[in-house]
Amino acid sequence: MKVYPIPGRGYGSNSYIISSDKTALVDAGTDAGNIIKETSKLNTGIDYLILTHCHFDHVAAVPDLAEEHGPDIMAHELASVYLEKRDSGHILSGLFNAECPEIKVDVRLQHRDVIDLGESKLEVIHTPGHSEGGICLYERDSGFLFTGDVVFKDGIGRSDLPGGSRDKLRSSLQTLHELYLREGVKRICPGHGPLGEGRDIEKNTLMFFAGD
Repeated sequence: MKVYPIPGRGYGSNSYIISSDKTALVDAGTDAGNIIKETSKLNTGIDYLILTHCHFDHVAAVPDLAEEHGPDIMAHELASVYLEKRDSGHILSGLFNAECPEIKVDVRLQHRDVIDLGESKLEVIHTPGHSEGGICLYERDSGFLFTGDVVFKDGIGRSDLPGGSRDKLRSSLQTLHELYLREGVKRICPGHGPLGEGRDIEKNTLMFFAGD
């Protein structure tokens, strides 16, 4: 498996191309042209477009990428409802002075589902708290964990937005911390900012929830 990070532009999220027997894109961000430029350089298509949650800065470019590459679009079952209803309150399009994109979800994911890329497999971990339908994706062989906006190299996601919950975010971080202790997560690939290491999960869990 090879991972090609595509840093977000402006307020757009990071995206990640995962190249195995099948090719997946984690999160679409807001700039489809930036991603299409990268897929062209790599001479690859996109088989699966996996959304870590439904917020606008992660999903705005989905329609253009769907038109360009025709991937199966995947999201957690809760996020899928908001996306297909174009629920601006949960997609947060108003914060960006934009309209909700039109998105049809092909595969509604649940906790512990496995996305089969052939040689590599992504395990779905439901991690609510920042968003009700938030997920992380773990590739066991490489130790890569795609964390969306749950945890970053130097922080954690907000829990004060619609669908957010501090208690659920704490529980999700504890789940990821247990994964780190059990599996030895090597790298975290967050929705914003630089890549981190597995120990950043422990650092940020202790930093933000030590007194709880």
